[in-house]
Amino acid sequence: MRYEVGQAVVCGLEGATTVRAITTKEVAGKTWTNIVLGYPFDAAEPETITQPLIDNDSLAPLSEVLGPGGVPAVLAVLAAPVPDEEPTTWGSVFDTYLTMIGGITADAGLDGAPAVLDARQVAQVLRNLTVRSQREPLDAGMTQVFGWARAILVSEVALGAGLDRRQAEAAIDEALSVHRP
Repeated sequence: MRYEVGQAVVCGLEGATTVRAITTKEVAGKTWTNIVLGYPFDAAEPETITQPLIDNDSLAPLSEVLGPGGVPAVLAVLAAPVPDEEPTTWGSVFDTYLTMIGGITADAGLDGAPAVLDARQVAQVLRNLTVRSQREPLDAGMTQVFGWARAILVSEVALGAGLDRRQAEAAIDEALSVHRP
């Protein structure tokens, strides 16, 4: 994947944002590309800056933002019924959901495994935890995973469909409304 300033990308648990700058630096005789990302995605002055390093021989720990055609698919996942085979123990639920929303290491691409975040999996996590939270209160770990999943999905839907944050949140809430008791 080639990167350009202004391009929308997704970076693991941080969610989607745009490339703010691209620089290069020489380290141990090798040229590395520094991709500067700012969060939150819609802030002119980002509160958090991340700077993944890549070289031309490996993938960056970034994936493409879902395009406008992918937004209906993600909203359909949010509105779909929750499967019966959800993990039952806290550890398996937490680990499964964390992995599904992009709990990947920053060097995953350097190890030869592409670091790709799938918005449909993030939508499954958000949907399942939304339904679970209506049955029983979520514990602190699940609340954190819920927050990450929602923030990631809001940023992806907003940047993928060209919406602002409120419009993306409204679309997600509308899709999840079928699960209200």
